[in-house]
Amino acid sequence: MVSALGVTVGIEVGEDLAPEVRRGWSRAMVDAEPEVVVPVPEVYAGALSQLSSEVTLAAIERRAGSLWMLHAAGLADPETGRAVVLVGPSGSGKSTAARALGRRLGYLSDEAVGIDPAGRVVPHAKPLSVIVDGTYPKQQLSPDELGLAVAPADPSLRAVVLLHRDGTREAGLTAVRRAAALPLLAEHTSYLARLRRPLHVVAGILEGVDVHDAHYAETADLDPLVTRLLEDR
Repeated sequence: MVSALGVTVGIEVGEDLAPEVRRGWSRAMVDAEPEVVVPVPEVYAGALSQLSSEVTLAAIERRAGSLWMLHAAGLADPETGRAVVLVGPSGSGKSTAARALGRRLGYLSDEAVGIDPAGRVVPHAKPLSVIVDGTYPKQQLSPDELGLAVAPADPSLRAVVLLHRDGTREAGLTAVRRAAALPLLAEHTSYLARLRRPLHVVAGILEGVDVHDAHYAETADLDPLVTRLLEDR
């Protein structure tokens, strides 16, 4: 059993894939009764990647209406619990940023982040999808294998960053007003309409939360930007 967005997901797995599944999901393993069960697909090169997607989708469907769920990476300061969510479409650098920044910030997810109405971030410590030796399909590597920091017990949202990996020479942050942020973030939200008064809920979560556009070229450029957002003010 694994915990995904606070949902206990059972994985029906055969002996051939069981060791790889346990290794990849090591950070999310729990001892509890499953709320939903996901069968492992037939063994093929992309089976573990497909499984990761199916666990994520099952958890998202289960939490529809109770969490604001973003297509995003999430990281949290292990000492303060302040969390930053990096939002963007596929190819915007979420997984790469989670790997790089997750060596000092606690890893929450590289793909899906859930936030409750009080601003608490619910982890989804799934394996990270990583291109190894330039070949596909991507390998599913656990945050433990990658040496990523453990997230604090009760992370709370401090900042949301919309990623734009556009090759800009001078990386920087541009503040986004809350009214402007709502439609931008809606594009990256799952089951928004299932929330009761969705815009009211999201606006409430964003009260006191920094929202910025980040234009950058290399993942290393994000480190000082994220550090600045998580600092005391």
